[in-house]
Amino acid sequence: MRVLKFAQNLFLHVAPNNTAFCATLEGVLAAMGFQLEHQRRRRPSRSSSSSRSCTPVRGQKRAREPTPEPVEVPFPEPPPRTRPSEHLRKCCPGCFGDLKYNPAEVADLMVCLDACFTEKKNKSHRDPPKFHPHSRFVPESVARKTEEYVESVRQQKKKTKRPKKNNGVVVDVEEDEDCYEHGLPLPCSVLDGCEASFKAADEKREKASTDFFEDTALMALLCRHDRVLFVVNMHSAGEKQFNVVALMETLFQHLPLNIRVGLLYDIACSFERSCRKWGFLSRFLERLAFAVSVFHAFGHEWACQLLYHPRKRIGFGFTNGEGCERFWHSISHLIAHLRICAYHNRLYTLDSQMEHAAEASLTLKGLHYVHGWKMLEMR
Repeated sequence: MRVLKFAQNLFLHVAPNNTAFCATLEGVLAAMGFQLEHQRRRRPSRSSSSSRSCTPVRGQKRAREPTPEPVEVPFPEPPPRTRPSEHLRKCCPGCFGDLKYNPAEVADLMVCLDACFTEKKNKSHRDPPKFHPHSRFVPESVARKTEEYVESVRQQKKKTKRPKKNNGVVVDVEEDEDCYEHGLPLPCSVLDGCEASFKAADEKREKASTDFFEDTALMALLCRHDRVLFVVNMHSAGEKQFNVVALMETLFQHLPLNIRVGLLYDIACSFERSCRKWGFLSRFLERLAFAVSVFHAFGHEWACQLLYHPRKRIGFGFTNGEGCERFWHSISHLIAHLRICAYHNRLYTLDSQMEHAAEASLTLKGLHYVHGWKMLEMR
């Protein structure tokens, strides 16, 4: 059991190399006079050996913890809650341990999301199913259902010309004429300029080839303390908006009905435009405040920066929305391993890394608050 615990902790700090570990273990045991039985026979793939070896360790830990609440589908009405779900409270006690509605604030909770197209996986046969006890991944069935919903809504609403009144007479407005639409604070020309400046806003632009990769990217939703709440495993060549909808719908399923959320996203202006145009997240729009992640704001139109920059939006404080970038950097050592490992082993490895990062950062949360307070005093 001690060797298994050592292997488990080792693969949380380095990229898993199961073949090298197993070969080393066999060599050490052989030198000590211990010969493994049936060593010459064909054995199951070693790619999942370390994950299976950690099962007894996780079984002991899981026996001492309450059963995690299942992730709910995005479409039903959220269940009434008096506090955030057990899953959210476990992810970040600082954000969700004592989360309450505060009418004096613009948002009671700050979250950020982003996609990373370096965490790809080559096409291969799927390994046997294997699930982490505290998985943060949105189920594939929920993501697929959300994609079908988003596509069906866009197909139902046909493109129509915007009406305009001229001396009481309704006339047609050409598509290239600038105006405000759907109650948005920015004109169409500004929003079009922002969408043209960012690859993420162009859903048709390919960032990863689906001919070579089965899983093309990850999209994660993090709280302001850089702790992962939910993740979507992406299979599309571009950054599709249904992934954002799936993450936000899942988040609201775990929150009380009166909690308001501040969302920081690279293309928050474009996403809010889609929500108001197509009716995405219509049940929650009154509880949503949008802002652009601070390091991506410079690429937006100047008018957009005046309204969506987190430093200029009331209620966002010093939250910068770049927690996703820090998370992608923390798991960058896994890129080579995740590129060739099997499907379920890839998800299990990522869940293990996220759980390890959450436990490690919990011990440093006091220092985080002290540093934040000192920075606040300096400013």
